[in-house]
Amino acid sequence: SSLVASREREQFLLGGYFGLAALIGLVALANAVAYRDRNFAAYAAYVLAIGAGQLAFLGVGAQHVWTPWLKWNELATTMLPGISSAVGLWFVQVFTEPVRFSRALDRFVATLIVAILAVVVADTTFPSRTTLGILMVLMVVALGLILVLIGLVWSQGDDPAIRVIALGFLPVVVLALFPIARGLNLIPISPLTRYGVSIGAALEMPILFYALSLRGTRRREAQVRAAALSRTDALTGLAHQRSLLARLDRALTRARTQQHQCALLLVRVTNHAAIVEEYGQEVGERALVLTASRLRRTITDVDMAARVDHQDFAILLEGPTNDVVAQSCATRVVASGLRTSEVLPVGVTLKFHVAMAILPDGQHDAAGSLLWLQGLVSEMGLEGRKSIRAANF
Repeated sequence: SSLVASREREQFLLGGYFGLAALIGLVALANAVAYRDRNFAAYAAYVLAIGAGQLAFLGVGAQHVWTPWLKWNELATTMLPGISSAVGLWFVQVFTEPVRFSRALDRFVATLIVAILAVVVADTTFPSRTTLGILMVLMVVALGLILVLIGLVWSQGDDPAIRVIALGFLPVVVLALFPIARGLNLIPISPLTRYGVSIGAALEMPILFYALSLRGTRRREAQVRAAALSRTDALTGLAHQRSLLARLDRALTRARTQQHQCALLLVRVTNHAAIVEEYGQEVGERALVLTASRLRRTITDVDMAARVDHQDFAILLEGPTNDVVAQSCATRVVASGLRTSEVLPVGVTLKFHVAMAILPDGQHDAAGSLLWLQGLVSEMGLEGRKSIRAANF
């Protein structure tokens, strides 16, 4: 009864481990396909390879997976653990990209991967104590090389996720030494020689998956920002003038068809030139970025804010709307500029002049409406006492 209970506990824990490995491997593979991410593809191959290696090493594969295939079970016990080591080193090579530091180092990693695979084939075909000893030594070299590669990336400081990566690899690197030492007849059989790699991999897999997700998210954000440059202003992140005119044109068409109104507000930072003259161009750019932030907070999700000129911004309030809503929005815009901010020098605030119109108005198209409001703002003057001017109400 004690033996049966022990076997049941072992099967339960191994089932949890292989279930976790299968889940993370499939999710990593899905991420690799969905985002075309080479790192996730290499990680999926690594997770699945180390899982297959443990299936063979622990005998679970022969018991539950490939039960009828006796010859394959004999080969897999020797072959799959060694292959998983080579795949693990390949994953680290893909992730750390040692070619950035040294072509010789990159070639050495590739040579070591080929050497491990060659010795695995030799030990499977002609098993002997010598080939097994060579394989164990190569695995020790591979573990040391993994630490070197991670240390190189860490020293460069160009990967924020490298500390998480190092934390993830540490359990496997440490616990894999026990079965390797047993293979070299340096220590006796123990639970760590049998389950060391499984325990290390179970600790490693979620940590590495998290680190890869962080890196993938950072890269995708950069790609999204680069793609958005065709539709947005590079400095402020708001839509640029072409995007505004295209959306305003569609809004005018809907307004005429459905017999409702929309509103367009032109916002000018009238003290921007004075800020640049007194504090410099950098502070002037901060003022424009702050303006964009204030405008975003003023409007709703269905409205649109855009930068249409050097110091001119526009807000489109899509219909149905009215003059009361437009006036309220303009008042909030002017008030938001008067609030102080840490990004500007002490005592400096943003002075906004706003011209607004209810559209459609006569035969004004999108571009004509924008020019109309820009002209009205210019007529207000830099020192105009009124900050808000309505064009047609």
